[in-house]
Amino acid sequence: MDKKERAMVGFGGAAAMVLVIAGTWQGVHYTSTTEFCLSCHAMRTVGEEYRSSTHFRNASGVRAECKDCHIPPGIVPTLVRKTEALNDLYHTFISPSIDTPEKFAGKRAELAQREWQRMSANNSATCKSCHRYEAMDHAKQSANAAAQMSAAAAKNSNCIDCHKGIAHHKPDMSSGFRERYQQLLRQGEAQADTDTLYTLSENALTAAPGAPVGKALLFPATPVKVLKREKVTFWWK
Repeated sequence: MDKKERAMVGFGGAAAMVLVIAGTWQGVHYTSTTEFCLSCHAMRTVGEEYRSSTHFRNASGVRAECKDCHIPPGIVPTLVRKTEALNDLYHTFISPSIDTPEKFAGKRAELAQREWQRMSANNSATCKSCHRYEAMDHAKQSANAAAQMSAAAAKNSNCIDCHKGIAHHKPDMSSGFRERYQQLLRQGEAQADTDTLYTLSENALTAAPGAPVGKALLFPATPVKVLKREKVTFWWK
């Protein structure tokens, strides 16, 4: 291969590399648009939530797009996040897991926790690409907001620790606690003949059955020594 041929091969290789890089970056850019994100059938639910949020429409007219919150700034973090997002294709086309509102509701807590953990890991880099502590004028904030944000700025706090459910509805995190509470109720009913009982909720105390309720309260988890039984059931309820 002579010098001219080598030059042609080198030029062709360089041109091909430029085309591949440009094409890849265009693909990254296109798949980062809000229109692309919300075109997915599974995103209809969260899309409507986003459109009703202040991140979509507000007095200042500044809109946070999907990528502004879900893709960290920088080329390398962006490519890493795009690689991770290949998992979304699997759950969309091969094994649909959130393709109905009912399925999405069932996984909302898991998905939210995953996203919160991702944001927490990079100290809310996407949030801080717009909301910078050093750019905040605390004098223009309410007294409560100024106190909270001044303390957060001093520690460079993670935004997502306090600001959840801004663009999407927060999941119901109480389901596990409700089930555990019901279990405790059942256990209390099964062990109601023991000598020591515990309250699970706040109860008013009376001097005698049927007497007027006064100001005395029995707080949750208070142990009660049984002295006499007269079909009283509220101790464990």
